[in-house]
Amino acid sequence: LTALPLPDGLEARLRSAGVDVQRHTFEHLRGLRGSSPAMPRERLVLLGSALPADGLVDEAAYVEWVAAQAASEPVRYLPHRRETLEVLDRLRRLPGIVVDGAGLPAELLLRDLRAPRAGDIGPALRVRSLPSTALLTLHPVLSPRGVRIEPVAVPPHWWTSSATPALRAHLERSVPAVEDDAEVRVVERSDRR
Repeated sequence: LTALPLPDGLEARLRSAGVDVQRHTFEHLRGLRGSSPAMPRERLVLLGSALPADGLVDEAAYVEWVAAQAASEPVRYLPHRRETLEVLDRLRRLPGIVVDGAGLPAELLLRDLRAPRAGDIGPALRVRSLPSTALLTLHPVLSPRGVRIEPVAVPPHWWTSSATPALRAHLERSVPAVEDDAEVRVVERSDRR
């Protein structure tokens, strides 16, 4: 049972060896009713990333990217549990952004998101993030409800020397893995901050 993509050919090899590979679609989570704690009014939800806190990407570039997202439209920001208080304080001071408190996983917080109804004015409801397993697990929960999942590739100049080439390649491969479904697309692959 997996919710994550398997490397090329692995699923076929497992099946030929008699292994029953099943995709976890989070049926229980999709079936939960009631208001989620973080039901945002904003139409863009940014998932926070541990990459800056882990020293893998440049923190200033990351904060600038979040600021650019909030400059174009109101943003709800769901912090990653490992984000530093310093970064969160910087983000809270940015105009156009509401930073939630760290807490429950994004899959629980966002489980009730739904696309706007026909006739609603404004952009579609989207969840955007740098490479993260949360994007992969949110996809089966939210895409049937019309919520767009938007993975964003890490611009090459953001990486620090702590991010090994193998780690960079692994994280970059996770973006196309999410793209395999027609409801998911990469929204940014530029080198701009």
